[in-house]
Amino acid sequence: MCELFALSGSIATTTSLSMARLARRGDRAGRLSDGWGIGFYDGPDVRIFREPEAAGDSAWVRFIGEQRIRSHLVMSHLRHAT
Repeated sequence: MCELFALSGSIATTTSLSMARLARRGDRAGRLSDGWGIGFYDGPDVRIFREPEAAGDSAWVRFIGEQRIRSHLVMSHLRHAT
């Protein structure tokens, strides 16, 4: 079963803490190691990142967390292939 994370707020918020937690939940040793993805609004545009690897091993997860991206709406998932 996949796990979802969503963040919605009237004030744009950074996802740095959430990205660190996402990476810990999706490590290669865990059940949620078959991929991950995140999408968020960046002004009028939507940015989407997806990888078929474990979030804990992903340089993209670390990069997104370090950028301190701010958004009003964020959705993310960790994938468990069945």
